[in-house]
Formats: sequence, structure tokens, C-alpha cells
Amino acid sequence: MNDLTAPGLCSAADCPLPASFGKFCFCHIGRPSSSHNAITRELNDRQAHIVGAVCAIRQRAGSFADVPETYRTIQRAFIAAECRNLLLGELDCSPHKPGRPSARLWLCRLERELLDATGAAAGQARHVTAALGGVIGATRCESSNPYASQEL
Repeated sequence: MNDLTAPGLCSAADCPLPASFGKFCFCHIGRPSSSHNAITRELNDRQAHIVGAVCAIRQRAGSFADVPETYRTIQRAFIAAECRNLLLGELDCSPHKPGRPSARLWLCRLERELLDATGAAAGQARHVTAALGGVIGATRCESSNPYASQEL
């Protein structure tokens, strides 16, 4: 771990991503410490354009309405890195709102790209993450209800 890390950043040495899970970012968490240097090297050397976009989207909470120049900077970086497939577009549309790309879905796609790239750099299989949140209200699961099989 890096004791000189700026507040809010991942504790892995020189990692540019914000800490998401305690002291580590989503790329370092759950990975062996022996792979941290390879992951950080991948983020800083080969994935800097995606890292910059992820940090900008998180900083703006997914909205570029007040700072369109930030979005243009991300576009230019992706085009310069020959990664047009990562630009905001149809892949980032909700099935409930076709034709309207969502910055949050774009962020998820970019983060998945980073997870795949850092996993490959660390010589590991795809990093599996658990879905957190998303369930609002009561849910029904008969197998967990001790009274479900009893008749009244």
C-alpha cells in the first residue's frame, strides 16, 4: 500500500483511480497484491484515456450539461487512442429508453473495459464483480419463507 496516496485515491502505489471499496479502486480490489504493480502500470501506460474518462464522469456525476468541454476532451482522447468503439453511443442506451445514451451506462462499460484490461495485465481471468444495490422494496422468494409450503 502507498502511505503517500492523495486522499480519496486508491492505496495501490501510483494508481490514478479513486478508491471505491475502502482503500482500493475497483481494479485493485480482490486481486492479489503481487499483481498490483502490473495493474497500475496497465492503467497508467495503456489505459490512461479510459482512466481519464472514468474519473471525469465520476467527478461530474454523469452529467456534462454544465461543462460540455469535458465531454469533448474525452471524445478527442478516445479518437486519438483509436478507441472510437468506447465513445458514448447506442451501446449505452437503456432498454427502457432506446436512442438515449446514458452516461451511467457508459461509465459501467468503461469500467468493465478497465477490469478486463487489468485482469489480462495481471494474468488473471475476467474479474467478476457482484451486482450491488438495484433492488428497491420487498422481494419474494418462496424458498426463504418458512410458511410458503404450509397451507393455511
